This record gives sequence, C-alpha cells and structure tokens, in this order.
Amino acid sequence: MNIKNQDSEEVSLLPKNKLRSSGWRWFVLVLACIMNLSVDYCYDSPQSLQKSIQEAFDIQNTEFNLQFVIFSFPNFFLPFLGGIIMNRFGLRKSTLTFTLIPIIGQALISYAVLNEDLYLMLLGRLILGIGGDTVLVLQSALVAKWFEEDELSFAMSISYISSELATGLNSLVTPWVYDIVEELYFPFLIGTGICILSFAAAAVLVLMDRKADRQEGKEEEDGEGDKISFSDIRSLG
Repeated sequence: MNIKNQDSEEVSLLPKNKLRSSGWRWFVLVLACIMNLSVDYCYDSPQSLQKSIQEAFDIQNTEFNLQFVIFSFPNFFLPFLGGIIMNRFGLRKSTLTFTLIPIIGQALISYAVLNEDLYLMLLGRLILGIGGDTVLVLQSALVAKWFEEDELSFAMSISYISSELATGLNSLVTPWVYDIVEELYFPFLIGTGICILSFAAAAVLVLMDRKADRQEGKEEEDGEGDKISFSDIRSLG
C-alpha cells in the first residue's frame, strides 16, 4: 500500500528490507501460480481422453459428463464457506488443507481408472472438486498480502493466467502421454504428481508468509481473526 506525503510523493507502507518489499515477492507469485495448477489441470483430464474412457468404462456421454457435474457440485457453496473456514482457522492452515485435498481426490481417480471403477472415479472427482475454486480464493488472498496497490493488479492477472496455462498444458500433455504409454491410468497419475507439486509450492509459500509476518511484528495470527458464526450469517438477512 502507498500513501502520499506533502510533496505528493508515494511512500510505501511496507517495511524496508523485509521479504514483502524485496524481490522475493516475485518468487511468491510463482509459488502462488504453481499452487493453483493442480485443480485446473486435473479438471479437464477426462475431456482430453473422452473416447478412451468411454470405451474402457463402457459408458455413454451422460455417464461420462457426470464427472464434471459432480466436480462442480462442491463449488456451488464451498467458495462461500471457504471464506468462513479461512477466517476461523487462518489463511495458512486453510491453504495447506485445501491444496492437500486434491492429492487425495486425484489419487483415487488414478486408482479408479486403473481398476475401471466408475463410482470410485466419481468419488475422486467429488473430493477433487472440494479443492476447486476455494484454492483460487486462497491464492488471491495470499497474493494480496505480498503486493502493494501499484503492483497488485498485475500480480493478480499473472495468477489468473496460471489457470489457463494449466488447462492448455493438460490438453497437450494428457493425450500425448497416453499415446506414448498406452495405459489409461498413467496420465491421471501425472495429475496426482502435479497435485503434489502444487501442495509443495503452497507449503513453501506458507513458510515464507509466516516468516514475513514475523519480520513485520505479526505473531501467529492464523485463526485469531474475527470469528464468523452462523448467527452472523443469519443477521445479514
């Protein structure tokens, strides 16, 4: 954040010689982009292999599209509840939790494809969807902590581009890997690896964010913010 002095010169409110005012903030932006890769990459994986999946599972278009319906279901309400969870347990704990969940979901999907178990695959898609848009909310909140107003719009734009990059990467890599390996489960296993990479990036980001808060005199603040209860929500009506 910037303020103007009497000579109309902008003065940074961030402490000098601190992580958030150093070049490390750009590394944090890279980590935030990697953190968001997992769900966007894995979301479109079935679409890239639709014909092969339908043949392996002997299913029609309606059953195939259930994968996308069940993925979207948690995101009808989780971005809203995610804000409450973030307020209750803190940004850093929420980030680790919601980037861990896609690993479980995608691992289940990989195992389900290996065993041609449609119902287990749908369960995996449901769990994967729990990460969904909530990770995007957490990513935005973290990026906002690290960039001042004059850089924030640019940083947010870069972080959103990572979602499109993940989608494009999936469309290229998933069918290419399948053509080489000729094992249907293997491209989904790569998706599991990307989920692990995203979690690792989130863990490093969380450690850096904690260090930055301590440098600025902000002790452990996770879960110490104003609490929101369901009575608060009812009062909004």
